[in-house]
Amino acid sequence: MPVWCPKCGAMLADGTERCPRCDTKLEASGGGEADLSTKEIWNLTFYILRILLIPILVVLVIGLICYLTYFR
Repeated sequence: MPVWCPKCGAMLADGTERCPRCDTKLEASGGGEADLSTKEIWNLTFYILRILLIPILVVLVIGLICYLTYFR
């Protein structure tokens, strides 16, 4: 099964230790464990926060509109 270089995206043969195109050292696969970088973790965190906060903000805005129209 081919392996892809994480830096340049070149397709490499299985068992290759260094990418011939960009000379990046490849790590041995660790049993399928996900290795997330700090940037990916922050992106995932902000994505989850957006999913949670947008409905809350919509409900608050609708509630504010209802409150202002009722007590006007």
